[in-house]
Amino acid sequence: MPIIILIVVGVVAFMLVAVHARADENSLSADDQEYPADQTNVTAPEPRFHHDETKVKAPEPRFRAAAFLSPAERSFFGVLRQAVENDYHIFAKVRLADIITPEKTNSRSASQVARNKISCKHVDFLLCETGDLSPVAAIELDDKSHSTLAAGFRDEFVDAALRGAQIPTIRFAARRAYAPAEIKSQLQALINNRCETAMK
Repeated sequence: MPIIILIVVGVVAFMLVAVHARADENSLSADDQEYPADQTNVTAPEPRFHHDETKVKAPEPRFRAAAFLSPAERSFFGVLRQAVENDYHIFAKVRLADIITPEKTNSRSASQVARNKISCKHVDFLLCETGDLSPVAAIELDDKSHSTLAAGFRDEFVDAALRGAQIPTIRFAARRAYAPAEIKSQLQALINNRCETAMK
């Protein structure tokens, strides 16, 4: 009898040991799957997009000084200074948008269209009062480029826009030589007429 009991106890003990051993083995397998023992051999996925360090950057644009006035404009400017003397200040290549502005309307689109029409146009020379620098007259020097149909429409638009702002325009044909006295006489007649018109 005691022998049988010992055999039964031995079998039960063996089975318990086997069960615990299998449980420990399963636990280790789960840990190995969740936390790999060797992380040094794991390779990170390659990025989809690579930054090309060797790509050559486009060079920045370079600039050089350009002639502010053409030879014909410089020649006329010298004669114009003689004709005007110290009566007025002379400015060259003045944008229309700097001396006139569209009148206010209820239409924003119409105002924007008007601003676009004057934004890229300029007058060759502008006479201004010496005190408050208010515009007195615009001067255009017409060379061969003004003989085209497109230039004609442009000149008509500029003259009309300035006229609407009470700034008269006078045009001189480009030539080799000018008489300062003749230019002064024409300018004075234009300015006097402007003053008379403003007083009416």
